[in-house]
Amino acid sequence: MGMRIGASSPAAAGQGNSVSAWHQRQQSFNELNSALQSGNLSGAQQTFSKLAGSSNIQGDSALGQLGQALQNGDLAGAQKAAQAIQERRGSQAGGSTGQATATAVQVSSNPPGVGTLIDTTA
Repeated sequence: MGMRIGASSPAAAGQGNSVSAWHQRQQSFNELNSALQSGNLSGAQQTFSKLAGSSNIQGDSALGQLGQALQNGDLAGAQKAAQAIQERRGSQAGGSTGQATATAVQVSSNPPGVGTLIDTTA
């Protein structure tokens, strides 16, 4: 039996855009960490610029400290700040061991018999 999964309302379509932006941001973080781990300062600086975009990042935040270290050409400081961000992300996820879990959610605002499944794989 086939199942169709898709956005059935403008609000659901907007959620898809948010998820896409989140995935792009996650990919940029992964690229940044990869560049830092390999010692590629220039690549890390470029990726951080793409990631930060026009965001107003507070200098005293972990992300701000990472950006400052990259701006100063301090690879070791940038690596330390990136590690702090990774540790914070891990603790906010409830100390997850990285194992993904999936949950199907039916959006209740849809007409009877119509549902939107959202994969919340971590």
